[in-house]
Amino acid sequence: MRSAIIANLNAMLPDKRLWNDLTEYYYEKRINGTRNTPLKLIRNERDISLLKWLIVSLDMQGVFSETDAVLREEDARNLRKLNRIVIENIFDLQRLRWIEPESVVYEAPSIVATMKTSGYEFVRSHDILPHYDLLEFKTGD
Repeated sequence: MRSAIIANLNAMLPDKRLWNDLTEYYYEKRINGTRNTPLKLIRNERDISLLKWLIVSLDMQGVFSETDAVLREEDARNLRKLNRIVIENIFDLQRLRWIEPESVVYEAPSIVATMKTSGYEFVRSHDILPHYDLLEFKTGD
């Protein structure tokens, strides 16, 4: 089960649209009356600095453009780094304890709503474990 979840999250790592989709989602989602950004979800200052550098670097290389151009190897690695840091912080993966269900703080409807507004389509939920929701998504092309 754990490997299936990790495989699905890893499939999101090369997504060129993930950063822009999440930025748009959090900008529209007001918290305490102010517009938001995914950067506010990052707790580690070093991660914030790295994210800013990655975003600027990738943007300068045209990675976030709408073209389907093949990425240079360095840009593909940097995109995976960017998306990994964002995914880890949004879903608070550092806190997950795979054998303690009470440590998972996000409910399935909240995750589905976040992913839907970020451009992903909910496919189905797999009810194979009593304390976990295994949710399947696909890109909303």
